[in-house]
Amino acid sequence: MLRLLCIIAVCLALFGYAPSAHADLDAQQLDAYFEKMLTYYGLAGLSAAIIREDEVIFSKGYGVRDAESDAPVTPQTQFSAASLTKSMTALAAMRLAEMGKLSLDAPIVEYLPEFTLRNAQHAKTITLRQLLSHTSGLPRNDLAWYTGRITTAQDLLKRLAELPMSGALGESFAYNNLGYALAGVVLERASGKSYADLMRELVFLPLGMESATLTYADMQKMPAFALPHRLDVRKGVQSIPFFPYNNTVIAPAGAVNASALDLANYLRFHMGDGRFNGTLILSAERLRELHTPVESGYGLGWITSNLPDLQMIWHNGAIDGFAAIIAFALEHKVGVVVLSNTNYSDNPNAVELIGVGALYLAVDSRNAERLDALTAPFRTFDPAPRAERFAKARAFTPDPSQYTAYEGNYASVVAQIALAVRDGALYADVNQLGIRASFELIEFEPRAFIGNGTSVINDVFTIRLSENGAASLFQNDVLLGIRPPR
Repeated sequence: MLRLLCIIAVCLALFGYAPSAHADLDAQQLDAYFEKMLTYYGLAGLSAAIIREDEVIFSKGYGVRDAESDAPVTPQTQFSAASLTKSMTALAAMRLAEMGKLSLDAPIVEYLPEFTLRNAQHAKTITLRQLLSHTSGLPRNDLAWYTGRITTAQDLLKRLAELPMSGALGESFAYNNLGYALAGVVLERASGKSYADLMRELVFLPLGMESATLTYADMQKMPAFALPHRLDVRKGVQSIPFFPYNNTVIAPAGAVNASALDLANYLRFHMGDGRFNGTLILSAERLRELHTPVESGYGLGWITSNLPDLQMIWHNGAIDGFAAIIAFALEHKVGVVVLSNTNYSDNPNAVELIGVGALYLAVDSRNAERLDALTAPFRTFDPAPRAERFAKARAFTPDPSQYTAYEGNYASVVAQIALAVRDGALYADVNQLGIRASFELIEFEPRAFIGNGTSVINDVFTIRLSENGAASLFQNDVLLGIRPPR
């Protein structure tokens, strides 16, 4: 699912020394850093680029784009950019505004008169700027598109008309993929062109993003593309199916696929004065308007974070089997692209941390001495305990005859949960708000299991049997459900 799993809060840790903005790049240091991070987090592949002073000064691929074929990642390999798309949607909107095709501050009903909400006055006043800055007050409701219930603009408008608002208009930040989908509909209506055509004409072609695409089908026509992957307890990194983007309406929130070199060109533009390779694309004033925070550090498709010794303008992205970050520090004239083809949920915030670390090293190689402290705000996950559990699970000899005592339906307030034995293994079948999942529970200690599936690979499940035959299921020591006595 497209998610903004990021740190928007301002980081105020103080350090005693300010690094040089123009220190020489240590390419060997960066190369070793990316190799180390790939192994540390168990990623299938990684593609990276470093930009300084309007020049790509480092680009390299690491690991594999397909774990089965061992095909290597290169800087030309295509990955899903996921929510990095949002900044591109905002750029297209700003370019249309500069052309006089629309106004970011006009109510969107001027372009979409059929748009309505439960609160009719709210519907009449929402602007494109509020959609792009996540301050529209619209409800998030990601399940509607993630489960395929919203596939067209008509579906989107109907769904939004049914939902209660999540906040006051223009007064609070609430990340919203449906808001960006709605923005895309507004751009289409105001311009008379499809979102795909707008991306090609206003973003991809003028910014040298020659291989960028908007569908997985088109991405798979490219010479080199990465398959999505997840971690498996027994097999390690394994490829998984592409997320079924069977619609176009959510595209403005996260459909772009691109290579590290495509996105390096994109960052070159954003780090400049509105020109790309000498051609004016957008006025410098409007370009900086995209980056300027509106609420909670979020601008128009960009986040601003004040980190130790630098201000970082950035965005991240995640969808099944992929994770990404683009980031730059204007005062140092340095930017970074990091793309991965491994589930975000397997390594929460890992790609962000890798990107932030690379940015610091690109600013000044001496930052390596205090990199752990500099990247601490993004260090939310340690893979070492998981690796230890994996090793235990591979060495453990379970007794499957005990698993029948755990079978049955577990009453839970968070989901419908059933445990069942299939082919001598214990499985959890879960239905949470219409999203169904089935994953094996792999024992690594007596009655302690790893969830071998998406979003649960880092979780520990334990089962406790009471004297009366009831069974209690815990997830990370939190009670998840109870099966009555049998």
